[in-house]
Amino acid sequence: MHTVIVNGSPRGEHGNSQIIINKFSEGYSINGDTYQQFCISEKKDWEQIKASIEKSKNTIVVFPLYAELLPGTLLEFFDYLCHTKLSPENTMSFILHSGNLVAGMRGCCSEYLKQLTKHLNCSFGGVLIRGNSFFYSNIDPKRTDELVEPYAEMGKYFSENKSFFGNAVIEFAGPTEVKASDARVINRICKILMTEFAEKANCKFPLDYKPYDVE
Repeated sequence: MHTVIVNGSPRGEHGNSQIIINKFSEGYSINGDTYQQFCISEKKDWEQIKASIEKSKNTIVVFPLYAELLPGTLLEFFDYLCHTKLSPENTMSFILHSGNLVAGMRGCCSEYLKQLTKHLNCSFGGVLIRGNSFFYSNIDPKRTDELVEPYAEMGKYFSENKSFFGNAVIEFAGPTEVKASDARVINRICKILMTEFAEKANCKFPLDYKPYDVE
């Protein structure tokens, strides 16, 4: 099987989407399946990307959600794809990731993307979604590799199933809500990670600094 993988992040090869693609492709190609990757951040490549999608039976678009919204560049790219010559023989699937800790936005996103593929006249291959991706490119590479390791298994899953449907996909997304007790632990962990990130970025003020407060 051959698949076109499109990095839909405006950050291209320098963002979290690329980290996910790298790990996903490890599992996907383990049985000899091939793929071709593109980044929409390079607009000069859009014509080539469109032509490759037209020829491929399988396309995966990988992108982040910004405050639960699609990146503007990706929306522009989808509009550009309206001029493609696709058919139900072309299947488009999606990998979404978000800094949000939970996957409560899964249902809304899936329905939107299902309607999008209908508009593009191609088949819908499902959505793989996972939260908590904010720190992937901001922490130690070894820790990042541990966090994204499950994507390799889902790459193998796609190789075998050619879509993102089934219980394994639902379980991969994780919880849709967080208990209050768990939220306190998560907030503590996030504070530690954000402090580490701030120190790496040479921030001069503490995280709880409030310059807008007026006595």
